[in-house]
Amino acid sequence: MDEKLRGFRHFDLATHRVGAAIEFSRGDKVFSCGANWAFACYNPVVRGLVEAGVDFYQLFYDMIPTLFPHFYEQAEGYGNYMGNWTRETLSLAKSSFAISNATRRDVYAWTGATEDAKEIVVVRLGDELDVPEPADARDIEKKFNYLGDFILSVGTLELRKNHVVLLNAYRLLNAGGKNELPNLVIVGRPGWLNNSLEFQCQHDPAIKGKVFVLGDISDSELDYLYRKCQFTVFPSLYEGWGLPIAESLRYGKQCVASSTSSMVEIAPDLVRLAHPLKPDEWASHIFELASDPAKLASENDLIRSAYVGSTWDACARSILRKLIEQ
Repeated sequence: MDEKLRGFRHFDLATHRVGAAIEFSRGDKVFSCGANWAFACYNPVVRGLVEAGVDFYQLFYDMIPTLFPHFYEQAEGYGNYMGNWTRETLSLAKSSFAISNATRRDVYAWTGATEDAKEIVVVRLGDELDVPEPADARDIEKKFNYLGDFILSVGTLELRKNHVVLLNAYRLLNAGGKNELPNLVIVGRPGWLNNSLEFQCQHDPAIKGKVFVLGDISDSELDYLYRKCQFTVFPSLYEGWGLPIAESLRYGKQCVASSTSSMVEIAPDLVRLAHPLKPDEWASHIFELASDPAKLASENDLIRSAYVGSTWDACARSILRKLIEQ
């Protein structure tokens, strides 16, 4: 195993149990939607089940580590591992699922499998945030009061999420004298290779005091930020789906999203699209929406009336129906 993958969990499943053992019989069905690629010991067990007559089904999220190894610290080591895992897992599965048409295409393209030989069914992820009314609602409001009017961007603080294009968009607007803008609030857990995002926001005079980075926050706090933002921006370089786009629309908020991969599938007639490598396009959308409240209100109203999302329950039921049909 590549030394760069030392962070993966390599052990014998026979000696590690988290519950009572399950005895499988011929004709049983096993569906996997977890991160089983992180266990090098997983597929050998699956192979044994398949050889014993058990039907195996896999949900694929994306092929990003293989297609873009430079997004990850482990680079090609991780990318090659994931590519091999995908090929092997698809071969073991009776049928598979993908979270977008883009992921479905990528899996077929990488593995060389055909639709006739290996079925991959696209399912739509849920996009609702089931957040109860927080007991500390006033405390949350006080905590974020300093943000003023703001635009929201949700996503792990890592290279792939491409927050730097937003910083450069704000820099362009600043250079053009367009400084009367809402603040930009970036929310996400720390990732890797993030272009020293927080350092830039704290020390670049062009964006200092206009761009704020928030770390890992609670669901109640995220719910508050979605409700209070003017609109959202999601500049990711590549996605398997792009859940923050769908969440934004669920809240009735316009989203400027990248014009790549699965992100164009979510609501192509409602969201605004911009090239992820062209900060001038992002600057244009941000300035137009921020400076024309009537236009923004109109677009948000259309989203609230026209967007048809999905629930996590509906997502699960669509998978269950397919498993029953098999």
